[in-house]
Amino acid sequence: MAAVWVMVTYNLSGASADTALGALLLASLATLFMQSALLTGPVRQQLGTGNATTEVREWMTASLPLLFAQGFFLLATSLDVFVLSAMVDPEQVGIYFAAAKIVTCVSFVQMAVAAAITRRLSEAT
Repeated sequence: MAAVWVMVTYNLSGASADTALGALLLASLATLFMQSALLTGPVRQQLGTGNATTEVREWMTASLPLLFAQGFFLLATSLDVFVLSAMVDPEQVGIYFAAAKIVTCVSFVQMAVAAAITRRLSEAT
């Protein structure tokens, strides 16, 4: 991500959405390998070595409903952007998407404040 920031800040060529996506994928892979390297030793030391078994059927039975629920939620939250992108220019879709995400952040703050106030109100009664 720092590489993309430098490219955009200093107006270097090659700073595009494709570059940002590539940087995101590389950063994700670097994080995966770093966490694996840092955690493998301590976990192996605590748990020891043994025969590892993977219960694929049970794992799939537990994870598939979660996958479908999260997939439907993602589709439901992005459907407006898909429909809008078929009707207007990409710049307008980007502005709409940014505005929708700002509203989501504001509603998250409102929910957090309401949760804190609710606890205090319940203690007061």
